[in-house]
Amino acid sequence: MRAEFRASFEHQGKSLRGYAAVYGVETRPEMQLREMIDAGAFDTVLASADLDVPLLVGHRDDALLARTSSGTLRLSTDKRGLVIDADLPDTTLGRDTAELVSRGDLRHMSFGFIAGPVEWRAKVRHVRSIDALLDVSLVTNPAYLATEAQLRRLETVDFDGYAELRKRQLTRIMEEA
Repeated sequence: MRAEFRASFEHQGKSLRGYAAVYGVETRPEMQLREMIDAGAFDTVLASADLDVPLLVGHRDDALLARTSSGTLRLSTDKRGLVIDADLPDTTLGRDTAELVSRGDLRHMSFGFIAGPVEWRAKVRHVRSIDALLDVSLVTNPAYLATEAQLRRLETVDFDGYAELRKRQLTRIMEEA
């Protein structure tokens, strides 16, 4: 048996996990267009066989971190929203992004899209489905404040080694206290 453990992101092999969109949450009050993404809005577009979505910084094409077609970006949904899981590159942009995310300076996400059917309710545009997902991006000024991004690193160890790994983690925690 194998188990995965989250570890500190001071190690190499950094990955990013977060929510590029959260269901049922309105855009920030100061936004001109009040909008909400309905649960299931991404289901059809994510099922597309030719899905090629880049992970960018600030929706900039020249700030590429990962993409679905290369397998370095994985997209899925859960009951909360659109989940991203990306392997950050060992490039200047990748390292800088990892540092900014780890410090909490860069902690929100956004997504570029073409809306499918929408419904207006109480002056709020409800996006029922997404026809095209153009990108997911790390941003400093998100339309949806409930989005988030965090670094993570997975260590895969034999399940039998769990007790030893846990002992080392607890020892380190006690030493730091």
